[in-house]
Amino acid sequence: MPRTILFILTFGLSLPAHAYPVPLGSAPELREAAQGFAQQHPSQLSAKTLTRILVGTDKPSKSSSSQSWLKSLNEALEKDARFEIETAQALRLEVAQSYEASAMLNLEQVQLRARMGHDAVASLLAEGQKLQAVELARENLRRFPDIAIDRKRHPPTVVDFFKKQLKHNNNSPLVPLTFQGSMPGTLYADGKLLGPLKGETVYRLMPGKYKLWIHQAGAPMLVRPISLSSTPLAVTFDPPLDRALRVLPHPHLACTQLCEVLLGKFAQRLGTSTLDGIRPAPEGNELYEVISVDTAGKVLRKTLINRHGLTVKLAAPAPASPGFQSSNTSETFNTFSALWLLPGGVGQFSQGRIGWGIAWATLETGLLAWNIHSRVRYDKNDPETDWAKTQTNISGYSLWAIGAIGVLEAVITGLLEEPKPE
Repeated sequence: MPRTILFILTFGLSLPAHAYPVPLGSAPELREAAQGFAQQHPSQLSAKTLTRILVGTDKPSKSSSSQSWLKSLNEALEKDARFEIETAQALRLEVAQSYEASAMLNLEQVQLRARMGHDAVASLLAEGQKLQAVELARENLRRFPDIAIDRKRHPPTVVDFFKKQLKHNNNSPLVPLTFQGSMPGTLYADGKLLGPLKGETVYRLMPGKYKLWIHQAGAPMLVRPISLSSTPLAVTFDPPLDRALRVLPHPHLACTQLCEVLLGKFAQRLGTSTLDGIRPAPEGNELYEVISVDTAGKVLRKTLINRHGLTVKLAAPAPASPGFQSSNTSETFNTFSALWLLPGGVGQFSQGRIGWGIAWATLETGLLAWNIHSRVRYDKNDPETDWAKTQTNISGYSLWAIGAIGVLEAVITGLLEEPKPE
């Protein structure tokens, strides 16, 4: 039994958080290399963390079609009329979730999100759920105060209810929000018009969470999530950086020139002294270099890696001999990784060989389940004790043998040849 417990602990160890170097470009190969490098160099910064910092959600989406939101809201009204309240509120919740997950916003989407709040409050009032209606109305008025309720769609009682909650919000304290930097277009905090961004501007908002976005900036820009507490907050906009930030199809900087400077500015926004980025290496041969820059954009160090994120080293070119010309003047070798010594396909996963990793993990999990089942029957003095003992021994020896073979295969593959993608 101790060997079973030991194997479970070893197999169940979770890998540490991955350091995710910011790709300087949107190529899928850069993303694959960045993820592979992250697995070899643990840190606190992951791709999901980076995306959440940028737009406030781990799984952002492209700007959803406003027509689909409008269709859902109209369908929710029809469900309300047939007293299918839960279905109606579920449709409105989908619109709200799509809004929160949007990487970019426009005025039409913000107006539809405000209408969703108006309709939801009206539905709650009709059902007699006043406390929930009060909370939702105040939240909607805080985030979308400049978008008036449609008096043609809602009765006077609902309009008066919103007016009453607006008076409550007007008595709430406001927090100074300072914006630094100049950007073309008009700044919004969800549905509240703030105004132009020129130099240093101060606006006042109620405490809470907001999504900042710019209307008519000339180029699509990511939303900017902020959380206001009782203390003043300063937000800096940098035109070159904000235009280069992207989160789809993965977090990266869309830049071709001065990427080191932009990476340094991004480090300032994250509040770190250094930040890593990844780009194609000048050596070519499907190699990439990870650069670490400071906040001024100065490159502190470079690491050469292959397309799987494994560190490589260029060998000195061999001297040319008469009548022979080498077709490849450089070669790479892989550095040893402690992850290769873990069973359960961990070594194969760390090398980017997902299919092999799944195969080893499945095989060893099956043997482990067989061993545990046989051990349980043997420990409970099953009538077929001899059979259970035999099965326990066979499964246990097989488990250790397969685990050792899997580790050996990962070590040999990692040292002797470059792993191939599945």
